Amino acid sequence: MVLVAPLPPYPPRAVGPGMSSGAGREATPDDPRGVGFDSSSTDKGRGIELDYRPRVAEHAAALVAERLPLVVPDATGEFNDWRVAGPVLVVRATDTLLAIHSLPPPAGFTAAEVLTRTLFEQVATFAWLAAEPDVRLPLWEASEYREREKLRNRIEDLRKRESYRGAINAAFPEPAIVDERWEETRRLARGPTMPGLLERCIQADNAWRSVIPGLAEHPLALHYNVVYSSFSMATHAGLASTFKHARFASGGTGVEIGGPYFHPKDQGPWGVALVVHLTMLLVAAQALGWPDAHKVYGVFSAA
Repeated sequence: MVLVAPLPPYPPRAVGPGMSSGAGREATPDDPRGVGFDSSSTDKGRGIELDYRPRVAEHAAALVAERLPLVVPDATGEFNDWRVAGPVLVVRATDTLLAIHSLPPPAGFTAAEVLTRTLFEQVATFAWLAAEPDVRLPLWEASEYREREKLRNRIEDLRKRESYRGAINAAFPEPAIVDERWEETRRLARGPTMPGLLERCIQADNAWRSVIPGLAEHPLALHYNVVYSSFSMATHAGLASTFKHARFASGGTGVEIGGPYFHPKDQGPWGVALVVHLTMLLVAAQALGWPDAHKVYGVFSAA
């Protein structure tokens, strides 16, 4: 028996500059937007609107939470069991969405970008798997084991270097076993694996755009470039995201370090995180039979 655990409690709604506390305003099915970033707020008068809607994220999460805990009585915990893997992916992505909205602007801007990139990979992989779970789950599993084999090989390569040998031997007594079924891991790692993320997006778009009309206008392959690739600069030590924490000082002399500071065209990652997550819920409505697609579209209308 496998139990898919409930989501953690919603994170506290942090109130930052330009956000209303939402006192007396609770999200409802008719008004899921609830509390959000005050669109009239600005960063030092530059008129920037950041689409930070934590109550919408909570409402989206509630569509998942109402199905939990979910018990699969005869499941054994194998990775390639879609009855478990599908719901677990949805729960994990929903947890990520809540984490993104626990990072309010302005301070949480870059960290929320990092997590939104992670969320997109979770959603795209779920949509790809959901189209043909029997065929694709073994490829997903093989990819996992290939990464485990790479980890073991990297550890062993470091062990060969005299300057690292003591530290590696202390942390990973020889031989380095990263999985108790190492021979099975090696066998699985040598089989076919899942395609790269962009190709997963393309295959998922082809599978779902006929039943989810919004994917025709906003396909996952487009989000790959707009979200996954562009937010790579935030995930890694990129120049653009790093220098959001610096700007010319007032008076035009010198550079002020702090922030993060915003460009007038910045909208932040929170809104796109909602759209990406809600796309996952629409796929789940088709592939898992839940949540109710009409309720998902209700959240979409407020996002």
